[in-house]
Amino acid sequence: IDHSRATAKRHHLSLLSATASLEEGLGHYADAAGLYERAVVGWKDYDHQLETGIGLLGASRCLRRLGDPRSPDRRSRAEEIFAGLQAQPAVGETTSDPR
Repeated sequence: IDHSRATAKRHHLSLLSATASLEEGLGHYADAAGLYERAVVGWKDYDHQLETGIGLLGASRCLRRLGDPRSPDRRSRAEEIFAGLQAQPAVGETTSDPR
C-alpha cells in the first residue's frame, strides 16, 4: 500500500479502503474507523454502492470494538445497501457477529 501511487479517484479510494482494512487487521480500530468513514464518503460521492456498503460494514466493526454507539447505524446502512443490491453474502456479514 505504501508504495502504491493513486492516479485516479477510484485508485485513491481503493487505497484508502485497503489502508482501513489493514489498520483494522492490526487492531488499530480508531484509526481504521476514521479511514473507513472517509472511504464511505468518497465511495458514496463516486456512486459505488458496493464499496460504500463494505466501508460502512468495516466502520461498524471497528466502532463496535471501540464501544461507539454509532456502530449499529453503520451496520444497518450497510445491510440496506447490500439488500438493495441483492448481495446475499454481504447481507449475511451484517447479520453475523464476528468476534
